[in-house]
Amino acid sequence: MNTTADALIKIRPDELDALLDRAEAEQWRTLALYSSKLPHRAVHAECKFQLSGPVDGASLASKLTRLAALTSLALLDFDIGPDGARALSTLTGLTALDLSFNRIGGEGARAISILTGLTALYLSDNGLGDEGARAISTLTGLTSLDLSLNRIGDEGARAISILTG
Repeated sequence: MNTTADALIKIRPDELDALLDRAEAEQWRTLALYSSKLPHRAVHAECKFQLSGPVDGASLASKLTRLAALTSLALLDFDIGPDGARALSTLTGLTALDLSFNRIGGEGARAISILTGLTALYLSDNGLGDEGARAISTLTGLTSLDLSLNRIGDEGARAISILTG
């Protein structure tokens, strides 16, 4: 399997467990997984994979928790929801996390707000609202943040504004 930088490798859902076994055995530090619904986009990860069929997002997130060596994870458009976000919050070594298009909501944002080592966080289109923005505002180590398409109001914007100070 080619895992060179910028390579996008398409895999079937039934190949996912073998991929995660390999990632765990080789202690991959970066991983990007795209759903079949989302076109490939630039993510700074050595290993980029696009699943060719549907996968249960919350179950996928739970499976990823065994990859303790990860420092960078992109999991795009799998609808992992708050349960998936809670599962991923156990990956305490993460410094970069992209969960765009996953419907984690404010509850999921609260779950990942315990990942205090994050320096980059991308949560575009997750239905965060003000609740999620308030939760994310506790991550004071962030140097890169994308909360676009989340219907954040004035209260949430005020909370996030402390990160720019």
